Order: sequence, then C-alpha cells, then structure tokens
Amino acid sequence: MSENKCTSCGHVGLGEGYVAAFNGLLATGCSVWVSGEVRRGALGGVKLAGGQPTFFIEAFRCARCGHLELFANRPT
Repeated sequence: MSENKCTSCGHVGLGEGYVAAFNGLLATGCSVWVSGEVRRGALGGVKLAGGQPTFFIEAFRCARCGHLELFANRPT
C-alpha cells in the first residue's frame, strides 16, 4: 500500500497496480504513455514511430472510493 492520498476523497493508502493492454481476452502487456499525438496506420490501428519517449503507466486505486491515480514516471 502506498501512503499517497486520494485526490478524490482524501483517503490515505492507495493500492498499487498497473493498466494492462488487452487484445480481445488476452493481456498483451502493460500499457505505456507515449509522447506526442496519436498516429493511425493504414488499417486504423495506433502506429508507433521510433524515437518517441515512452513511460510505463503506474496505477494506484483508492480502496474507499475506487478512484484511480495514474503516473508515468518510469521510462520503458
């Protein structure tokens, strides 16, 4: 448990977790934050160009109200 405080209700002690990337029913990995605008490929999917900074998304959930706090501090 983190000693961070919920910005929604003020409860102290947020549970650490992560945001999983899903493809249908299977988890394909952890989601990341990507710098810049979303670019679409020919089939409409998100296209990642090389060289864009990316960071793991770390999530913390309030046990009292369910509010999620997301942080992107760790580079991939």
